[in-house]
Order: sequence, then C-alpha cells, then structure tokens
Amino acid sequence: MARPSVKAERTEEILDAFERCVARLGVEGTTLERIAEESGLRRSLLRYHIGNRAEMVQALADRYIKSSRTEACKMLASMPESETSSPLLDYLFIDIDEDQRRKILVAEALVSGADLYPEIKQRMNEWYSNFVMILCRIINVDYPDADATAQREVAWGLISLVFNVQMMAALGGGDSVLKDSRRAAERLLLSLNGHRSKPEPEAKLEASEELLA
Repeated sequence: MARPSVKAERTEEILDAFERCVARLGVEGTTLERIAEESGLRRSLLRYHIGNRAEMVQALADRYIKSSRTEACKMLASMPESETSSPLLDYLFIDIDEDQRRKILVAEALVSGADLYPEIKQRMNEWYSNFVMILCRIINVDYPDADATAQREVAWGLISLVFNVQMMAALGGGDSVLKDSRRAAERLLLSLNGHRSKPEPEAKLEASEELLA
C-alpha cells in the first residue's frame, strides 16, 4: 500500500485540529489562529494545504459527510431482515465514545453555520435528507403499511432525538438523558403501530448509491 503523501497527511492533521476546535467553539468561534495553535502549524501552511477559511469549512463538511455515509452503510448492514425497530434504537441510542460525540457536535456546528457558508448548505441538506431516507427504509420493514409521511416524520423525530442527546448530555446526567431519549424514540415508533403488518420474508436492507450519494 502506497504511503500517503505529506500533503495528504498535513491536510488530515489540519482537519483533525479544525474538527476539535469546531466541536468546542462552533464554526464561527474557530479562527485560523486557533486552528494553527491546535495543529501546531503556521497559518501559511493551513492555506497552502487546504485554502482559505471557506474552503476549510467545505473540506470539513465533505469529510464529515463521507464518514457519515460509511456509518450509514454499517448501520444498514447490521439490520436484520425483520423486526428492525429494537436493533435500530440499539444502534442510535448507545453510550458513544469521545470521538463519536465530537463528530456529532461538529455536525451540529456545520448545520448551525450553514447560512453563513452557502457552499455547504446544500450538501448538509442533502445529507440530512438522505439520512431520513435511510431511516425510512429501516422503519418500513416493521411498518410497511404506514404512509410515507408518517414514516418520514418519525425518522425526523429519531434524528432530532439523537442529536439532542449529545447537547443535553453536556449538561450532565448523560445516562438518564440517553434512557429517556430512547424511550421517547420507542414512543415515536409505536405511533405507527396501528399501521403495522407482518413484513415480507424476503425484505432485505441494502445500501444504495441513491441513498448514500
């Protein structure tokens, strides 16, 4: 395997430092000076390897979306062919590690800063919409008779709960927040219960280029 170029390594180091700063300070609170200090590199090297501030934000958003697609593929691959509700909640509502928590905080910061950076607004909107579509496919296995609007609303609710868990965890009581959020997610899924019917035996979840594009 070819060794990554020095430029590629430096780019990842800068994005790692940028990500850590954004998780703590948000997009607007993260200056080039802070990134340089966090990465141990001069500001001129930040521009050389990635570009100006807008290009750095774009690169961070692109990296997050790529990582999220990989996780979405893992989630789909982990789902059984039927009775997906409990495994889905197990996957979404777990006690995550510091690296995963940072990525969620970065996603929240990117969404919050999207109005200031039009170049990432469409990309983040597409990412959110695709994630909703993925959850709808999983939800549809257990609730195939629920109309598309109800499935989409529940999927949006699940995403909102997942992100809110991390925000509330920062206030303390992480375990109780996680448990309460999972119970709230269960109630959301149960709201589709009247529409539930037995899934087809051949129902199978697969990642698609359409969903992960």
